[in-house]
Amino acid sequence: MAELRRVVKPDGLIASTLWAMPPAPGQALIGRAIRAAGAVRPPGLPAGLAPEDAFTRDENGLTELLESAGLREATCETLHWNHRASIDEWWSGPASGVASAGLM
Repeated sequence: MAELRRVVKPDGLIASTLWAMPPAPGQALIGRAIRAAGAVRPPGLPAGLAPEDAFTRDENGLTELLESAGLREATCETLHWNHRASIDEWWSGPASGVASAGLM
């Protein structure tokens, strides 16, 4: 966030997204499927944020992170939607190598 603050022009805007923790049921499904398949995390794939970089994964935690980086007027809003996808669409991201799930 500090790097984003450094490169944004004065009075510029930054938009960011964050997946909440614990994950929503659909997100958790992917992790459960990976565990059920017996997939092993590759040695070079990080397990997550280093403890010193961890923050609460909710509106308050993200707002605090933005403000600690010196960003002004930081606001966060939780978005909710019904995600409808076919099985092929649902698994296309991990099957294409997207995120940790795709690398596993």
